[in-house]
Amino acid sequence: MSASDTASTSLTLCQGTPKVAAGTKVTIGIRPEDFSSGAGEISIPVEAIVVEHLGAETHVLSSLGSTENLTAVLEGRSPVKAGDRFTVSAPINRVHIFNDRGLAIESPLRSPAAY
Repeated sequence: MSASDTASTSLTLCQGTPKVAAGTKVTIGIRPEDFSSGAGEISIPVEAIVVEHLGAETHVLSSLGSTENLTAVLEGRSPVKAGDRFTVSAPINRVHIFNDRGLAIESPLRSPAAY
């Protein structure tokens, strides 16, 4: 999966993701608790804006370098601090894809119960 660093992000979906015609506008969603720090199946470079260490987990509000923000809940006490540039990642089977009407697009990577 690749992404550009703009408010209108371009994505290349990998094999096994739902069939979406080229050029179709979709919204992707990843729950904050599904992110981890470091590279993975879906890697997103971010810059930490606010970091809250809450004992068993660390909440990080990050900028995607545009007008878009991303919130990640990382396990444990992360060394990330405000201003740090780092990478968050998520497994492909934790991505939710929605059409332009906000309806979930069923994916063979997810079970129907995940919707």
